[in-house]
Amino acid sequence: MPAIPNVLKISSKSNQEKTFQRELGKYLDEMGIDRKLINYMDGSQNTDLYTVTIGELMAVKLVTNHLHGSILMYDSVCKSLSPADYCIRR
Repeated sequence: MPAIPNVLKISSKSNQEKTFQRELGKYLDEMGIDRKLINYMDGSQNTDLYTVTIGELMAVKLVTNHLHGSILMYDSVCKSLSPADYCIRR
């Protein structure tokens, strides 16, 4: 019977990516933010701009109530003459 060759297990993520995600996960844990946030990050291409919904913000515990989420999502704040620091400049 011929020997079965050793097969290397190939992962779609590099060790560097895995290390980053592990460290990010620890940081999110310390901040009380759900690790599902990493899934949102993984699901978006680096060339895309993804706007999270209030429900998503609450699901990952980035905000604790709808009012705070609404304030962050209210885009007229970013269209003013002196936009908030968190606004994305386009």
